[in-house]
Amino acid sequence: MHEKEGEEDEVKSIDIVHEDDTYIVFQNGLRLSKPYAFDFIANVKRRWCEVENEEENNIVDIFHKEFPNLPREYYAQAFKDGRLRVEDKNASSVSRSHKKKRKKEDDEKEYFPALVPGQTVRHLVHKHEPPVLCSENEIEILEEVDDIVAVRKPATVPVHPTGQYRNNSVVEILRQRLPEMNDQKNSSPPPPLLPLHRLDRNVSGLLLMAKTSKAAKIATDLIVSNKVRKEYVARVKGLFSKEETTCEVPLGFCGKTHVATWPSDSSTPSPLYKSAKTSFTLIKHFSELDESLVRCVPETGRTHQIRAHLKILGHPIANDVVYGGRLSPRQTKLQDEYQKMCHSFTLNDDRLRREDARAAATNDDTFKWDKIKHTTECPHCPLVCWFGSRATHDLEAIYLHCIKYSFKESWTFECLPLPNWAEEGSF
Repeated sequence: MHEKEGEEDEVKSIDIVHEDDTYIVFQNGLRLSKPYAFDFIANVKRRWCEVENEEENNIVDIFHKEFPNLPREYYAQAFKDGRLRVEDKNASSVSRSHKKKRKKEDDEKEYFPALVPGQTVRHLVHKHEPPVLCSENEIEILEEVDDIVAVRKPATVPVHPTGQYRNNSVVEILRQRLPEMNDQKNSSPPPPLLPLHRLDRNVSGLLLMAKTSKAAKIATDLIVSNKVRKEYVARVKGLFSKEETTCEVPLGFCGKTHVATWPSDSSTPSPLYKSAKTSFTLIKHFSELDESLVRCVPETGRTHQIRAHLKILGHPIANDVVYGGRLSPRQTKLQDEYQKMCHSFTLNDDRLRREDARAAATNDDTFKWDKIKHTTECPHCPLVCWFGSRATHDLEAIYLHCIKYSFKESWTFECLPLPNWAEEGSF
């Protein structure tokens, strides 16, 4: 994980850092984002409006059907407060026309705008993000060549804002820090860096990003056409073969379970699977735990390719629970501590309340969290971050590290040193 050998597992200190009108909390090795106001924007989908009962074709009932984690009463109140709204003037006229057709005895009922595919709806909420394993300056720019930027990404931090993650993503963290890093505090912020390839949230290492769309297209075309050599290191179970090993089992991916799939008989072609090829070389064997450090060179770019091929070869990544690994006792203990800390760290904490008062005194934006926290319902408050019961999944930093990307003699980017799990004495 992130603790060095000899350090205590439990850290008592807390560090609060302001970034882009929000503030981030660093505690116990975790990066937590304080809840903040966020305006979700969505286009009305055709299937949303395909309801048997015409009376349910309105913004409140449709949102309750699509997002049932909150009660219908919440969405009705959100619409009345202006937090749930339709950006289409015709929507209100449709609702008024619909209301005129009602009988007199129904006049007292509440009516909400009917939705039409293609309209835009907005939902203002305050957002809780899951924590990530990341110290304050752990995400760093390693090198820049021809508008290509090499970045060190910690495991558990997603690349893009996605799902529950926004402030705790590499793109957002760098966007907030770049003006300070480039000494541009008094100028307009630079455009966000553009990621050039995938790097799973629970994988660490080298992430290439571009400063311009032109540079992004050139580099992405090279990567997609497999002209760029990629190298990873992984810590796997068992004694890996001393001979170079190549796995060419085709792979698919299940969007529902988010797990790679492969045929029981790879000799029979199937449209469900695409060709995949990875070469592996033993670096060293850790005899005490019977685990091996392996160099991995994927020649194709299928989702979870290295993890799946190692599982197929009988040497899954040692702590990759999705593909046959297990968390070590020390990792399990840390996961329990993270869970307890997140369940006890609330917005009523004196340190956060002092920060609230300071932020409120200098911030007039009505969409900020301190302005709406008393008028919105939230199933996760007063916790600072919403963590659920997914500690062993959301904070699973697997032993897989992207070490190098290179294109012939033109450029080579490396992410060194290796994580401490690459050393035998780390456990």
